[in-house]
Amino acid sequence: MPTVVLADRFRLWGDSIEQEVCRQHGVEFRIENCRTDDEIIERCGNADGIITAYADLNRHVIEN
Repeated sequence: MPTVVLADRFRLWGDSIEQEVCRQHGVEFRIENCRTDDEIIERCGNADGIITAYADLNRHVIEN
């Protein structure tokens, strides 16, 4: 099953549109609270998609 991760839980208090869309399409949706590059790599590295508002998806993160 494909997986999408919300990398920085900045505003999510209840169900979100992102969660609902994933649910409707059979996609696993996980929520993390990453604050560093290493946390993003560790917690989101195997995801098929990453959603972020503030976390920096820089070259180091993408290449690892």
